[in-house]
Amino acid sequence: MAKNRQIEVKGIVVTISERNNDDFISLTDVANGFDGGYTLVEKWIRNKNTIEFLAVWEQLNNPSFNNLGYNEVLGEVGTNRFIMSAKKWVSMTNAIGIYASAGRYGGTYARTEIAFEFCTWLNPFLKIISIKQIIEGQDYNFIFKDIFNTPNIKIEQSCYLYLMQDLSTMLYKIGISKTPIFREKTLQSEKPSINMVYSKEFIDRKSAYFMEQNIHTNFKKNRIRGEWFSFSSIELKQIEGYFLN
Repeated sequence: MAKNRQIEVKGIVVTISERNNDDFISLTDVANGFDGGYTLVEKWIRNKNTIEFLAVWEQLNNPSFNNLGYNEVLGEVGTNRFIMSAKKWVSMTNAIGIYASAGRYGGTYARTEIAFEFCTWLNPFLKIISIKQIIEGQDYNFIFKDIFNTPNIKIEQSCYLYLMQDLSTMLYKIGISKTPIFREKTLQSEKPSINMVYSKEFIDRKSAYFMEQNIHTNFKKNRIRGEWFSFSSIELKQIEGYFLN
């Protein structure tokens, strides 16, 4: 069970919840000190830069982070229908750095580093002061070392091989995309009968492209047009092997 404690800063009470020996700070409480209140949390978490920041944090701290879910989120950012919340982020990506709870101490909570990012988003003055404190007493080698020597994390480097079917023609499309779910929705906007059958993640676009071309070559006699193919039930089983093995 989480342990809660509270601090008061300039009349604003902020709850800090301890989970598995880690502090989670209530973003809801922090936001209450600003005009807009909790709606600021919603605005912050919908921001593309915020989502990229959260993803990097998870990559560094969460081995079970769901990159496929993250790519789906990233594919929707900026669209009119895009809605994001802590609960949705956790549900789609298996994130551990942020969560939402109900009850007496309800609200959105985040690990200290993430909460600090939210605070500097709310108040640029805090960011300037923090940067100043980092710079004071340090040489430039120290300041820049983490820019050029950070872990080789490229959140968007993975690429997916996908198999879709047009239920109206029974043809299959074999292609690649960094965000296959978004690709599916794009195609569905033109033809609702298109449906995702399989997708498989590769470490980079080059690997996914190699597998795509391999399938296209092996089944070139089945090509109808472009990336669309017609398969018998036996051939479809062979195609499934590329995705399931």
